[in-house]
This record gives sequence, structure tokens and C-alpha cells, in this order.
Amino acid sequence: MIVRALRERPMNMNELAKQLDLDFKTVKYHLDILREHGMVEKIGNGYGAVYVISKILQKYWNYLEQC
Repeated sequence: MIVRALRERPMNMNELAKQLDLDFKTVKYHLDILREHGMVEKIGNGYGAVYVISKILQKYWNYLEQC
């Protein structure tokens, strides 16, 4: 869900939580894991930091959709 939303457009944690109707802490937890594994990247710092899907994930997106 998170990577699909970020594929549409970059968002900060608060925007993701609202769009996906999830708790902010839940979104933060999962974004931290996705960053740790190189699937998303953080642009900026603090509250306004925006997340995007990584170039690697973009490259293999079609393959992942088939799984």
C-alpha cells in the first residue's frame, strides 16, 4: 500500500497516514523498514521530509506487479 501510494506521488508521513487511513506510527515504522531495505528514499529532514520509491524499485516495478 505504501509503495503504491508513493509511486503515484512523493508524500510525507502525515500525508501517507491520511491517504491510507493508517496511524502515523504505523506508517513511520513501515517507512523505516522500507528505507532500511532500499525500497524507498527520504528527501529532506524533519516533519516535511518527503518519501519516494527508490530507483531500484522503479526499475523492477513491473516484475513485482506480476508476483
